[in-house]
Amino acid sequence: MPPSRRNGRPGFTLVEALVVLGIIGVLLALLLPALQLVRGRAGGAECAHNLRQLALAANHAETDHHSFPPAFYFWPGEGPPAPLAGPLWHLLPYLEQSPLYGQPLVADRAAPRLRLFQCPADPTASSGGPTSSYILNEYLFNGFIQAKEITDGASNTALFTETYANCGSNPVYWSNSSATSLLLYGPEDGATFRASPSTSVHSATNPGGCSTTIGDNAQSAHAGGIMMAMADGSVRMVSKAGADQPASVRGGRMVTNWAAAFTPKSGEVFGPDW
Repeated sequence: MPPSRRNGRPGFTLVEALVVLGIIGVLLALLLPALQLVRGRAGGAECAHNLRQLALAANHAETDHHSFPPAFYFWPGEGPPAPLAGPLWHLLPYLEQSPLYGQPLVADRAAPRLRLFQCPADPTASSGGPTSSYILNEYLFNGFIQAKEITDGASNTALFTETYANCGSNPVYWSNSSATSLLLYGPEDGATFRASPSTSVHSATNPGGCSTTIGDNAQSAHAGGIMMAMADGSVRMVSKAGADQPASVRGGRMVTNWAAAFTPKSGEVFGPDW
């Protein structure tokens, strides 16, 4: 008969313990990528939700004021005591932030952090700073254009897209005086976005870094592309290939699908991958 274990109680040998630990290690190696994938999808869903809320708020504001918010001014036809503020500040009443809208304007760094303005996938979004992971289409946020003027179609025209909130300089603060860093200037014909850049600053010697250039800082940490909130309130994920694809324009001029999505009334015909 084999010798009994101490006190007659069953136990694990060293080999058995090592086998169990090995099995646990294999299971963790298999589960961690799946957990990261689930976490990434959850962050993407929250980011899409944020963009949808911003797009709906912008449309409600347009209905009330007969234009999308101004980049940095009073609403057209209004003046004091209406705030002389940036576009996201003007959207606060439509984002359940009316008490904040009624307070005196504060410096960018002193504004409160609003989770709605930060994408969970953005690695530069400060947990405590009032930064924004979203930027606005300058063609629409000028205080004058109305929804009925978007003749290219509301579903083909972007209101918001994504950026890195803080690449080391020119942080994208959501608050009143940061309108320039919040705006995506009308992209040039061949323009597109930066896909999954590093958090180091973009430069000639570091082309894979994130951009701090005001007006040219559309960039996304999502593996599949970049999210855009369109003027009809929908949110879509745009792939790099779809954004880079040429779209035709009246007169024979060619632009990328990405550039075409920011012009409200230029008559582009999008490429098939858009």
